[in-house]
Amino acid sequence: MKRAVRATPPSALLRNADANLVCEPRLLTDARLLGALHAELETKQGAAAAARSLFQIGVLQGLRDAHAGLALLGEAATRPAAGHSAAPLLVIDLAPRPAGAPEGEVTIVGRWPQAHEAGARITRLGHGADPTCALSAGYTAGWYSGLLERDLIAVERTCVGRGDTDCRFELRDAESWRERGDARALWLLEDLPFGAFRSLAARSADANESAPPTASESEAPVVHVWGPVMVIPFSGVEEALRGLDLIGRDPAACEVSVVIVDLVNAVLDDAFDAAALELVVTTARGWGAEPVLSGISSLTSSAVADLEEQGVTTCKDLPLAIASAFQIVRAQGRTL
Repeated sequence: MKRAVRATPPSALLRNADANLVCEPRLLTDARLLGALHAELETKQGAAAAARSLFQIGVLQGLRDAHAGLALLGEAATRPAAGHSAAPLLVIDLAPRPAGAPEGEVTIVGRWPQAHEAGARITRLGHGADPTCALSAGYTAGWYSGLLERDLIAVERTCVGRGDTDCRFELRDAESWRERGDARALWLLEDLPFGAFRSLAARSADANESAPPTASESEAPVVHVWGPVMVIPFSGVEEALRGLDLIGRDPAACEVSVVIVDLVNAVLDDAFDAAALELVVTTARGWGAEPVLSGISSLTSSAVADLEEQGVTTCKDLPLAIASAFQIVRAQGRTL
């Protein structure tokens, strides 16, 4: 059934039924629906306004999915709620951080390898003169904005939809774009109230809360299974090893291929603590999972140093560890 889209300014997405598109995950997976939305918006709003509307819809969806995912790390949930995305719905490949990127500034470059949105638009409208993956750019901005708790804008630099070989983007802080004076980024920022969008996305995600956890979930409330990623808050070697044991006995965790050990509240300052943490890392690898350590601080850095030399991925905080974990899953060739 065809979805009606109102011919209103993009900012009105917060005030009318178009905001319900944030609850429609098929936009990122159903080429026919996405192509039809492109065509209808361009007819009703014109190409420029349609691109901004698609970008904002994508931001809302990305923020919503990030909010739902991060909620899994709270005390009240151990698995994705029904209707929520446990991982980004859009396949995103990240490239190495650009050389010379300012310290402390979020600078991410990558591509959408499936070029899904570009293909959908080409099928319906043909090639365009400008980059066409506005929804994908918005979703990427929303997902990482929610995950990293920053106001980020993704700008598409090359696009299959205009004849380029692939669809590549650049993601930076809103303030960084303003300082650079990037015309495309500034245009997207003109009518993008991040605070209001975050509230709307959070309400949308919270409205789909699922039933209470199952018995198996309540037995291990500190272990969070997030699709192929498991998060274990480290409070001791025995508790961590019990969490890892879920990979072998809990059907919900049997597909785990990356284990994040969160050290945010841990104090590891002697050889015994270092050996205990190494045992957890070795056990995770024994289950066939790649370990990632998060929450590295002055209280844990000495214990982690040897593991870093062994190639264990470390991140300063949990959101960055989650982002890294899903990139590892992609590299493993796993299906999310």
